[in-house]
Amino acid sequence: MPLPNVKTTYVRPICGYTEDHNAFTELSSPRFDLSGNAATDGYYDRANQSLTPIYEAKQKHVDKLNSEHISLFSKVEQIEKLMTCMQLDSKQKNKRIDDLNQTIESQRKVVLDLQLDNENLSLQLNEEMQQRS
Repeated sequence: MPLPNVKTTYVRPICGYTEDHNAFTELSSPRFDLSGNAATDGYYDRANQSLTPIYEAKQKHVDKLNSEHISLFSKVEQIEKLMTCMQLDSKQKNKRIDDLNQTIESQRKVVLDLQLDNENLSLQLNEEMQQRS
């Protein structure tokens, strides 16, 4: 007697014995032999509404993958070239900035020296004017 509130599932065996209990038969899903008919080895193409052979479909798929791979590889090469170019450009600009900063520092020093010289000359001029008066 089954237990209450329990669902019982019956499973069909994959294989079993026939009525005479000596011959072993297979009870699995039927298999169809289509090896003799090459027209049925394929898939249905909705776009063309025809049956396309599997080897053609595989070849198309492989060709498409190869072209995509080549396209991606060329894009990667373009990106690498662009990165290399950008890095080189960045290094050149940084070097130019460093050179300009050095020039600015040297010009600051020169301006400071000129200002000091100007102050000294101004002081000397004032002293001479006081001596003359």
